[in-house]
Amino acid sequence: MEEIVKVEEIEIVISSLDFYLIEKVRALRNSTIPKISQGTLSRKLDLSDGFVSKVESFKQKSKYNIQHINKIINIFNLKSYSDLFPKEVIKDDMVRIKIKVTTTNAFDEKSKKFRLTKSYQVLSKIALTEKEFDIWKLRNSTTLKQ
Repeated sequence: MEEIVKVEEIEIVISSLDFYLIEKVRALRNSTIPKISQGTLSRKLDLSDGFVSKVESFKQKSKYNIQHINKIINIFNLKSYSDLFPKEVIKDDMVRIKIKVTTTNAFDEKSKKFRLTKSYQVLSKIALTEKEFDIWKLRNSTTLKQ
């Protein structure tokens, strides 16, 4: 199996709850049998094929909203909202997270297709004070407007 691997580190500033939900939905997608692809989940949410990919990439500003959450709970046949949300209140609002992203593009001999997979490893997670978040917003204001 021919394999191409790319490793990069990215740093994001995100709401702790958004990050938790993104990781939880990714885990649900990957634990179903058969797995639910990003595109399939996007279509089940009545969104563009690339929506879940944008949310999970952390490089886009796309996030799940309340309407998405309700649909996700139904798609995965969860019994209550508590099955999706953390058991305890998250204390840190905004956090800076450094993530190692490993992208593998491997040729699968059986299907005769390349298979792209990404894995994510959190390297660090630091809570931001309100002042630090305001400074981050100022530094990134041109990026946020795009």
